[in-house]
Amino acid sequence: MEFFSTYDLEKIGKAGAFSQHFKLGNQNLFKTRVLSSFWLCTKDGNDGIAEHLREDGYWESWVTLWISKNISPGAICVDAGATYGYYSFLLAQHGCKVYSIEANPELILLLEYCLHLNG
Repeated sequence: MEFFSTYDLEKIGKAGAFSQHFKLGNQNLFKTRVLSSFWLCTKDGNDGIAEHLREDGYWESWVTLWISKNISPGAICVDAGATYGYYSFLLAQHGCKVYSIEANPELILLLEYCLHLNG
């Protein structure tokens, strides 16, 4: 997955942005389409990241663009502090082997569910 500009990336993200509310156990969550290509699970509410993923369909377009231009498919990458897994799934879609590390047990469960959603 390669983007040529932040404008291009943001346009693709917003065009495919979609969120659907659901419950997983006792948690209110959103299944969110990101970059028109993969699904993330975000918590309900405004934590600084979730609302941008849900509304815009991307996060930190300048970092996402840098990754698409500078990380080669097949690279081995570590996403330390993965949160919702945006960079983990971006890198995986880009053809990288990714080690996703997250300390928060609630977010680990969401990351595992995202693995299920994305096959």
